[in-house]
Amino acid sequence: MGDQAQRFLFGFQIQQTHRNYAIIPFIMALKLTLVLAFALLINIPFGVWRAGLKKFTMAWWLAIHLPVPLVIALRIGLDIPYASVPFVIAAAVAGQWFGGRLRKKPAPVSAD
Repeated sequence: MGDQAQRFLFGFQIQQTHRNYAIIPFIMALKLTLVLAFALLINIPFGVWRAGLKKFTMAWWLAIHLPVPLVIALRIGLDIPYASVPFVIAAAVAGQWFGGRLRKKPAPVSAD
């Protein structure tokens, strides 16, 4: 293919020359950042939901696993390499954790 390899970026065809080799890593980092932010943010409401459920019930399991296909579809759709999966999982776990922390704990009942 040489110096004029064809690349597709967000549906647009670009010519890969020596001038834009520096743009490709930036775009890949931008797409990875988008996937990580999406994984984190989509899991926060599911973490809030999960925190109010009894552990190991079907609803608890769904609260953890429902956002997974959305994140996988975005990762594959943006052509993010498989090597990024541990980072995506870490972002999803962080979103679940933050969501669980946001859920209000019941106030202790006073004995007055």
